[in-house]
Formats: sequence, structure tokens, C-alpha cells
Amino acid sequence: FVNEVIHDEDLELLSTICYLLESERELTFTGIADNIKEWSLRKADKFNENKILEALNYLQEKHIIQRNLLGLYSLIKL
Repeated sequence: FVNEVIHDEDLELLSTICYLLESERELTFTGIADNIKEWSLRKADKFNENKILEALNYLQEKHIIQRNLLGLYSLIKL
């Protein structure tokens, strides 16, 4: 899926989300957004909640992450 990502900024956000889910195993949308905001001021300024939601939807469409009935996101293990 990396070859489909055009902007470095998008790739940074997608990889940040994957890293958080690898580290935390499961997170809500709020948990992901809060972790990104706490990561650094630059990331907090760069990635608003709409961009984070778009990235989560993209990762779900590509079957990289899943969201369960409780609203928890996790990586799909192959």
C-alpha cells in the first residue's frame, strides 16, 4: 500500500497509527488522536481529527486495521 500513498505527510500519519496500534494493541479513535497529539507539537498541529479519521478509514479499506463492535481499532495479523 506504500506505493499508493502520494504525500510524505500521509505516509507519516499512516505509519504513526500503525506504530501506536502495534504498541498498544487496541485503541479507540480518541485514544489514537490523543496519542498523536501527545507525541509532539508538530504532529498535533499537522494531524487534525479529520485527517486521522481519513487515515483510519484508509487503513481499514486496505485491510491493515480493523474496528470491533466496541470501537477499538487493532492491526489485522496475517
